[in-house]
Amino acid sequence: MIKLSYYIEKYREHLLELIEEGDVVIELGCHVGGTTKLIADKCEVIAVDNSPEAVGEMEKLDVTFIPGDVRRHE
Repeated sequence: MIKLSYYIEKYREHLLELIEEGDVVIELGCHVGGTTKLIADKCEVIAVDNSPEAVGEMEKLDVTFIPGDVRRHE
């Protein structure tokens, strides 16, 4: 299923409706983890971002963080 959300509040609402316990979510462009914090209790999260601000914030969460540019295909 594909749902498009242009507003962060709707995006987060849709995520919480769709994610089930035990799911694995790959979050591309997590930045400082505003959405990551909401879903990390419900599922396993693999978060990817290349911003320096993301590193410290992702270390505070129980997620797998990959520092990198999601636009690169390496």
